Amino acid sequence: MIVSTAFEPINGVSYYPAVVDDSLCERVKTALMDANAHSGADILIEGVRHPAPRLVSSFSDTVLGLEGMESSRTWTPELAELRDLVASVFSLNFNYALANLYRNGDDYTGWHSDKAALHLDGSKIAIVSFGAPRRLSIRSYEYPKDAQTFTMEEGSVVVMDLGVQATHEHSVPKEENPTDPRMSITLRKLHILDEYLRQSE
Repeated sequence: MIVSTAFEPINGVSYYPAVVDDSLCERVKTALMDANAHSGADILIEGVRHPAPRLVSSFSDTVLGLEGMESSRTWTPELAELRDLVASVFSLNFNYALANLYRNGDDYTGWHSDKAALHLDGSKIAIVSFGAPRRLSIRSYEYPKDAQTFTMEEGSVVVMDLGVQATHEHSVPKEENPTDPRMSITLRKLHILDEYLRQSE
């Protein structure tokens, strides 16, 4: 039985170690732990677009074109297996995956909350880690100085409720010491809007 561990409970956020076995981890890394498998993307900060400080790619049931990113690709065999495994373990369903490649300790994700409105009501977001351990920090909007930080190990999964996006934000901060590459696969259940399909044509 998988048990949530690693940090003081935050309502709507759970960390589960060792969900993905070594064999599938290695196959996912062989397929995607390479800068050539990803591309740059833009992020919106206070109304201004900036290059994201990491590389990204996306995969989905239907080819989608989300703003600021290249069109998604169809699931690779390894990602389809990962999607189905995480869905089965947590009784969830996913139709989209965002891959973030952190090439070294200088790549990061700044403080943000995910856009709950893009997701189907009642769905959850699952973040799966591969490669080097990296820290995940979470803080509430009400008490921003009281951030919790814990380490995401390879094969672990963080599960977030949509509701927590309204009360908390999270980040993957830079690392001071040299750090090997790390990749996250963020599994989601999105609303498939016509505008996403039009952008992919």
